[in-house]
Amino acid sequence: MRTSNRGFVVALAFILIAASISMPGLLYFKYYDLPSPSDIYATAEISLNVIAYVCGDSSCDTGNGESCSLCPEDCGVCPVSTSTSTGGGGGSSTSRKINFKFIPNMIQEDLYQGTSKTEKVNISNTGYIDFKINLEVSDEIKSLTFLNKNSFDVDARKSEEFEATLSTSKDEEPGVYFGGIVGTAGTVTRELSVLISVFEEGAPFIVDVKIPEESKVITPGESVIGEINIRNELHDVMGNVEYSLMNKEKEIFNSKSDVLDLNFGNNYFVEELETKENIPPGNYIFYVKLTYGDTSYFDAATFKVDIPTSYPGIFFERYAIIGLIVFFVLVIISSIYIYGHKRKRRKAPKKEKKVVVEEELEEKSVDYLRLVNSTIAKIKRFKKIDEKHYSHSSLDEYLSVMRNFFSKYYSLKHSFTFQELIKHISEIRTANKQGAISFVKVIEHIPYSRDLIIKTEFDRLLNKTLTLLEKYQRIVGKRTNKNAHKSKKKKKRKQ
Repeated sequence: MRTSNRGFVVALAFILIAASISMPGLLYFKYYDLPSPSDIYATAEISLNVIAYVCGDSSCDTGNGESCSLCPEDCGVCPVSTSTSTGGGGGSSTSRKINFKFIPNMIQEDLYQGTSKTEKVNISNTGYIDFKINLEVSDEIKSLTFLNKNSFDVDARKSEEFEATLSTSKDEEPGVYFGGIVGTAGTVTRELSVLISVFEEGAPFIVDVKIPEESKVITPGESVIGEINIRNELHDVMGNVEYSLMNKEKEIFNSKSDVLDLNFGNNYFVEELETKENIPPGNYIFYVKLTYGDTSYFDAATFKVDIPTSYPGIFFERYAIIGLIVFFVLVIISSIYIYGHKRKRRKAPKKEKKVVVEEELEEKSVDYLRLVNSTIAKIKRFKKIDEKHYSHSSLDEYLSVMRNFFSKYYSLKHSFTFQELIKHISEIRTANKQGAISFVKVIEHIPYSRDLIIKTEFDRLLNKTLTLLEKYQRIVGKRTNKNAHKSKKKKKRKQ
């Protein structure tokens, strides 16, 4: 009976393997005529022919199909034609041949009332024909954005520069202004997103929002991470903070709010908002609004929602990858199944092995508890220093203690950066993961630019450190007690 079951499973595995190999081919032949992304968004006419001419030999071989659209090096740039068809023939359109982009593809500036800043922007002509481009500032930022030129020519495969001056008046309303500079060439339109945050000079609160690189371009349904710092110039207060994802039309796609204790000085924290599955592609902002009393303070940062386009091509792309993954998974399952039957015949000292593993876990828990306790003792010594200010040497010593703790607790090399540590913590399964990541970000933003660090600021950092370490102490302590209890039970059984 066992032999027949084993034969059935092996036969089923080989059938599934054959299906996984043939599936990419079937999908390819089913969808081979789908347009590729380059066909959908093409701005130059492309055809696949057997080339019987040489492009670049300074001779325009029109007899073999060489033309200005296929080889402008030999035949020159095609003339711009806007003529329509006569009779039954079709006219040519220049809009498909025009292509350009803004460099950079986004402008984001923080300005105080009565200040200005000039940004240099390039229009890069990535097509093969010359064109004239017209620029227009959207209504949302028209009163704050001024261009040194609104219309100019751009040669094929060349770039032209213009300047955008972002300027605020002394009585400009503080807030976030999100708009764009629209460029039109022929019937092709592109937009350069512009985000301007206007701050009041001498405001008691300054809100600063940044989006890490991994969240600057996302797909629908993914979450956006906002790294937020609220600078409090008053005293310890409580404030209402709202977080929103919105577009240029101020349509909100997700939001939440919190009442936070804001200490004097910098208050760093991280918030995460999820986008909807049906959110349209485009540029959006992570908007933060702090309300204290009757006054509100704002800032925002931009991110992009993009929909990756994939299709079955010459290498089957996604379908081939899925087929290969299924193939290898089934091969592994079949190998494990066959190997497992052979291994059942062997006798292994399972009980002894289990005891060894549990003893190793017990020793590891004890080591972790010692590490946490010793680190807590070192941090408490810092709190006993009777100084009004801390020097950089004190900060360096503190960072050395914490770096030693993280490297041993998370089994890292001692020479890591804080960004590497955050990435490592986010990839492993561990208790209090989010709290550890937020804490590391606080350490990373220690104000090194000062000659001396105020004692109250450093004490807050030490208190946060002790809070985190005490959480680890409870987690590791429970694990140690549990392992010790198991060891006592085993000793009684042996006796």
